[in-house]
Amino acid sequence: MAYLNNDDFLLQIQDVNMQQIINSNEAIRQQAELVAIGEARSYLVQKYKFDNELTKTGEDRDAQLLSYIIDLCLYHLHSRIAPRNIPELRQTRYDNAVLWLKMCVSGDVTPKLELNPNNQGLMTRYGGNTKNINMY
Repeated sequence: MAYLNNDDFLLQIQDVNMQQIINSNEAIRQQAELVAIGEARSYLVQKYKFDNELTKTGEDRDAQLLSYIIDLCLYHLHSRIAPRNIPELRQTRYDNAVLWLKMCVSGDVTPKLELNPNNQGLMTRYGGNTKNINMY
């Protein structure tokens, strides 16, 4: 995938460890990247123009979002090896990434992404039917 490259992972995992996890098979890493990007997209696409972010390269990308996508990817790579024996660091970072994505959706944090104009001005209707009184 063009959004992530090998150098992006070096901050969070050594290259030797990465090659061991993916068995020197780049297709495994690329598949995990697709899963991680899809997971992030499922949270952010309703409120932000997430697909525009995926077209960016280099320094134009949001560094925080990039870091969280890498965390999601590494979690999925580790779960492929031993689903019940994922390192605590990866589990914690995955949980933090999912929490951050949920906070983005709720508006508690604002990522460096363009807002989706289709989402603005939507009204929510609430209420219910009139109460039935069933006394004889």
